[in-house]
Parts: sequence; structure tokens; C-alpha cells
Amino acid sequence: MDSDNEVTTFVIIKPDGSLVKGPTLVDTGDIWDNMAAFRGGFAIKVHNLLYFYDNNGALQHTNDIKASSAFAYNLDRGDDTRIGSDIRSSHVYLAGRSLGGQGHSPVAVSIFDSTTGALVAEAPVTDTDSSVSFTERTSVAVDALDRFCVAYVFQPTSDFQPQVAARVMSFDGKSISYLTHSFFPFVNSESSLTNVTGLKTAAPNVSMTTQQICIAAKGTINSTNNPSGGPDTSSETTVYTVIQHPAAVAGAPKITASKGTGNTLVISWAAEAGAFTLQSTPAVSPTSWNPVTPQPPIVTVGGVNSMTVPINAGQSYFRLAK
Repeated sequence: MDSDNEVTTFVIIKPDGSLVKGPTLVDTGDIWDNMAAFRGGFAIKVHNLLYFYDNNGALQHTNDIKASSAFAYNLDRGDDTRIGSDIRSSHVYLAGRSLGGQGHSPVAVSIFDSTTGALVAEAPVTDTDSSVSFTERTSVAVDALDRFCVAYVFQPTSDFQPQVAARVMSFDGKSISYLTHSFFPFVNSESSLTNVTGLKTAAPNVSMTTQQICIAAKGTINSTNNPSGGPDTSSETTVYTVIQHPAAVAGAPKITASKGTGNTLVISWAAEAGAFTLQSTPAVSPTSWNPVTPQPPIVTVGGVNSMTVPINAGQSYFRLAK
């Protein structure tokens, strides 16, 4: 139990209000809104420890972030370092200020495999000179295709007011790629030192789909979206902005199935949706989804991905999963 007599617990409730699991102790440390749901379960970060549970609330794995990551995150209750995921992803994303403490701390991201609890990839987020720039709190969101956005409070130099910046990246299961440089997502932002009007945003929260990204914050802005007019709202006004995803995909891919040559079935979907793992189950209820073995190779022709599987005896249902 921490100095404020706070502990971390969870309860699992179905959409109909029925109880799956009652109050359950996670850790004797405290947290600040640091839970993320992934495919098949959820993760909770308590200071330096990351706990992985299945959908029934059974603990599957733990990971000591401090021991596994090359970045020295500020691992307090979670004001600076947050986790995120998507219910169609099997990974948990942690973003925060590395090197700890206030001031010149670059923001980084680390990605964990929910099936093992292991760290699988990490990379810096900020792309400016950390010896002159300043960062504060962060937030991270993930879409259904494992693209993610990290939003954080940023000052390029001490002459700027703190304001929210963001960067969009992607993960292919092995490595991290950058989809954008860091940018100021709000129209109300200080664009240069020659036009400092006192606009300010802080405490970001971010969510995203495969098409749009929504970033919310508290700030002092111009209420008519006229930055040159200077701020005219009260301090810590809740604001948000919605921006286009830099690699937008129109929702989950539509799957088609057609008879192939011989005794085979061809599963197809739009190539722009990316690569997936093909899974199958012998029954709809109860389901038992497992990767098709051996996993068919993906063939891309004319903007369409396809995977060919043999037609076997009995029923089989197929789906694509990230």
C-alpha cells in the first residue's frame, strides 16, 4: 500500500451488467488511469510493473519495465508514462518521457507482446534536440492495424508555451516505422518565436480509428480558431481536434472467399488493409480460433491480397486477425 493508502484493483462487468469477476487486487501501488484492453485480455501498469490478464481476469504474465526497457522511463503512478492498445491487437504500447524527471526528457515508446508479456520493440518518438526542448505528460492510442499515435506536451525551446505535439507511427510485429514527424495537431499553436501570443495546451488524451485521430487537451486557446487573435478562453478549457489518419484505411477489410484450383479455397481482401494472420475454427459456438497451420503465403495481385487453403472434411470458419 502506498503512502496515500491507495491500491490498484479491477472489476470485470459484462455489457448486460452481470459480473465476470469481482474486486481483484492487482498491486499495492497506485495508478493514474493506466489500463489497456487488447485482443483476449487487458493490461494494467502499476509503476514499473506491467500486468497482463485474460478476459476472465486471470493473470497471465508480468513484466518489469525498468528491467526490460532500454529507456529509463519515469515510472511513477502513470502521469508521464501511459499504456494503450486495441481489442484487435495482441500488443500493448507504452509511451512516456525517458530519462525521468522534469525538463529535457525525450519521449519514447515500447511495445510488449500480450501473449508472452515480453518486450518486442521500442523506439524514440520525439525527433528534436532534447538538450533544448522540454516534454511533459504523454498519451498513446492504437488502431486496429497496429498504427499508433503518441501525443505529448512539448516546448521546442523555453521561449514557447507548453503545447500538445503528436507523432504517428506503425508496428508490423517486428519493427517500428514512422508515418509522420512530430507535429502540432491543434490549429491554436505557436508556429514560431516571431508570433508568440500565449496559446497553450496540455494534459493530452488521444484515441484513433483506422481513418481519424482525435486528440483532446486542456488549454488556453482562441475560441474562434483564429490563433493570430491570441487566446480568449479561460485557462484549462477542454478542447479537442480531429485530424486525418496519415495512412487511412476504410475500416476493417471485407473478406471474400472463392473456389480455387483443385480442392482449395481462396481468402481475399484489399491489400491496403495490410497483412493479417489467417485463423480458423471448427464451430461458431463455442469458437476456438487458431492460426491456420501451415500459414498460407500472402499473394498480392492488383491491389488484392489472397491466401489459399485446402478444403478439408468437416466445417471450418475463417477470419483475418492482427
